[in-house]
Amino acid sequence: HLPLLRRMHQVGLHIAQSLRAAPENKGEPGGPELRFRVGYHSVPSLPPLHMHVISTDFESESLKNKKHWNSFQPPFFLDSEALMERVSSGGARPS
Repeated sequence: HLPLLRRMHQVGLHIAQSLRAAPENKGEPGGPELRFRVGYHSVPSLPPLHMHVISTDFESESLKNKKHWNSFQPPFFLDSEALMERVSSGGARPS
């Protein structure tokens, strides 16, 4: 599964870079300095395996309540790099 996770991570980084460079983000607060997190919910919210790319400013109409915001915070959200390290070391699935 590690090759798939690595590929998904690279795609996520590419998406984040594209979002930072998007014309609509130039001149906006954060613009090219926007930071993004790439990762997965520790308990999947729906099949199939999917990754989230979320800005750290958490400005989104989709984050309507505390439950939504919490779902992108530890321990409910696993950063992609941490998950790849866990899988490569033979670590167990998070409980």
